[in-house]
Parts: sequence; structure tokens; C-alpha cells
Amino acid sequence: MAFASSDEVLAAVLSREYADYRHAPDIEARAAFLSPHCRQICRPHPSYGASDRRAILEFLYEASGERPYDKTPTPIQQVLQSQADVPPGAKAYYTIRPLKQGELSFGNVPGDPVRGFMDSETMMDMAVDRKWVGMRVDMWTDGGAGKGGEKLGLLVKVQYWWTKEHDKWAQIAHDIMYLGSRDGSEGVNGEILQ
Repeated sequence: MAFASSDEVLAAVLSREYADYRHAPDIEARAAFLSPHCRQICRPHPSYGASDRRAILEFLYEASGERPYDKTPTPIQQVLQSQADVPPGAKAYYTIRPLKQGELSFGNVPGDPVRGFMDSETMMDMAVDRKWVGMRVDMWTDGGAGKGGEKLGLLVKVQYWWTKEHDKWAQIAHDIMYLGSRDGSEGVNGEILQ
């Protein structure tokens, strides 16, 4: 089964792909790293799921604040607004590593066929059948310390999944496992990168 990678060469390739994606000059440039069929599930906020690449890019715009939204704040905007104490320009960090055998799941997220979302079991079946390769990424902003000494900043824990398309690796699924305040677990999963 190829979706849990112990292959150091492949892990290095996907780590480089992720770094290039992360440091793309703008959100539209990130589209080149995503399969048109890339999907997203969000365990803490299922409404943050996406059924294709365009929807994921829209969420990235929303999270970045690059596009104004005149509607009620969405769950992602509410999480970001809860980070108001984080100073502008706070540094962002991440760790990346291959998934471990016990991490090979998509949680228990219900499907929504009307909106084109698959349930967790269907996503797992696709991962196995199509030999997706998963990597765990923890990313966070360092907002310093709060008045009570707590660490400030946003922490996001994601399983990124890749598939081979036209002889290159493309992101095919994002499984957001945690989206919220830093909890002290950031940085324990490998080398801390920017």
C-alpha cells in the first residue's frame, strides 16, 4: 500500500513540493500544486470542506483576508478573528513528515452529496485504491505570549495527500484535523521550517 510513505526519497520530494506550494508568490500560483479534483475535509468545521481546487483556493483567499466578504463570518473567519492578539507580521512555521500507520484515516466526517462532499470512508477507499501518499503538516503562527503566559497564534494540523498525475505529484486531498489556538504540540513532529 503506497499511501503511508516510509520511502525517504519520496518523503523528501513531497516535502519539497509542499515547501514550494507554501512559498508560492500568491494564492493563484498555488493552483499549480493542486489536482483539479483536490478535496478538503475539516474535522473541526465540516462546513470548511471543499469539493474541488477552486473551492480550496476560495478558502485560501478568505483565510488570507485578500478578498472582502460581506456576509456573516464563516467558521474559518471566526477562528482567525479569535487570533486578534497575534501581532501583524508574526512569523509562521511548520513541520512535515510522512504519516504513520495509525494515522491513516479521514476521521469521521459525514458526506454531503448535494454539495459534492464525500464521507470519510469514501475518501479512505479512494486513498487506498488510487495509492495516495500522505504527509502530516503542522503549521502555526508565533504570536508571542499572552498576558497569562499562554502561547498566542493559530495552529493548523493537516494531513496532505498527493497522487501522481501526468508524471508529477499533485495534492489530491486536505484533511484538516485541528484548527485553533496553539496548544503546545506545535514543533514536535520534526524539523521546524519557515
